[in-house]
Amino acid sequence: MALVVPIPAGKARYTRMSDKGVAVGTDFLREPFMKRSYGAVAACFLVVSAGDVRADRVSEMSRADRCAYSARMQVLAAHYSSKGTPRAQVKIHWHGDESANEVAFVNRLLDEGYAAWAEARARHGEAFPLELFGDAVFERCMREAES
Repeated sequence: MALVVPIPAGKARYTRMSDKGVAVGTDFLREPFMKRSYGAVAACFLVVSAGDVRADRVSEMSRADRCAYSARMQVLAAHYSSKGTPRAQVKIHWHGDESANEVAFVNRLLDEGYAAWAEARARHGEAFPLELFGDAVFERCMREAES
């Protein structure tokens, strides 16, 4: 048995006639529910899009922290390079929540570390210490960030 509700004038968008000749508007019965449903969908959309807009960890770092992290990653690359490990064989264990920007940042640092270490060894010789290399990377990063 269908529930038949008389529709107040001007409230129903779509009307049909019931068996008894009463105009029944299907939207009138569902209108409050539909408004809540659209509100819930909009709220879910805002929550999801707010998660996409969040800044990643790289952009949230201070200049000094970003330069220290850059120096550590490039010293790590230099360490692997001095052991003879090709860049393509360096395994990175991701946590799974990194943004595309974070992944690109880490890969760029490792690539730059390999290139900078090769350049430093060519300029200063094979005995160039990793500590001095790390200090030079940090200082160069801080100077670039100031300009």
